[in-house]
Amino acid sequence: MLLDMNAWVLEDRPRFLKSRSTWDILDPATNEVVGIAREERPQKRFVRLDDGNGRERPGCLGRILGIRWVPDHVSVYPGDDMPPLLTIQRGGRIFRPESWVSMADGRMVGTLATRMFPLGSMFRVLDGSGVQTGDVKRSDWRGRRFSFVDACGREVGTVRRVWGGLRRELLSGRRKHEVVVSPDAPRNHDLRAMLLATAILIDLAEKEEDAASTSSASTM
Repeated sequence: MLLDMNAWVLEDRPRFLKSRSTWDILDPATNEVVGIAREERPQKRFVRLDDGNGRERPGCLGRILGIRWVPDHVSVYPGDDMPPLLTIQRGGRIFRPESWVSMADGRMVGTLATRMFPLGSMFRVLDGSGVQTGDVKRSDWRGRRFSFVDACGREVGTVRRVWGGLRRELLSGRRKHEVVVSPDAPRNHDLRAMLLATAILIDLAEKEEDAASTSSASTM
């Protein structure tokens, strides 16, 4: 099973004209595809406040109208034509956005809360009840390696960007990230789900930074 493994490689698929991202999840030992992650859009952008869909708290206008905005999300599948294993729902707030990680049965695994000024720590890690249980920190000055640490500061996993070659990196903009669970980390699915979610969110953040840099350069 995907969440029984201790290491994965997250490989970006070619996007061509598509605006949404898709990743192959590979076994680094065999280079075989063991899962797929897809950025998806909800069927409904707005739901009633009593609907229960979407975790983002409504703003003033939403409370007046009685609706809530539902953001894009990423679903992780163990294979093609199979139901999703877990879902990452990205928050819509501008300041300190949060992303919620849930299992297929709807159970909340945890939250990755983006820090407003991520000098050392990029995300705060919260459990399903909202209690902080760790951090995701940059481990090198280039921002290519991230440590997933628990509440005691012990490293339980890492996400590292892997050089994919000149053609992949520069011409197509595709990326590869290696995700590794530490040998002494707890053997549970929740930790592995949070690590995979961390790698996906880091990849999306890098794409958004690149897009912002390209946009600013084109206006100069």
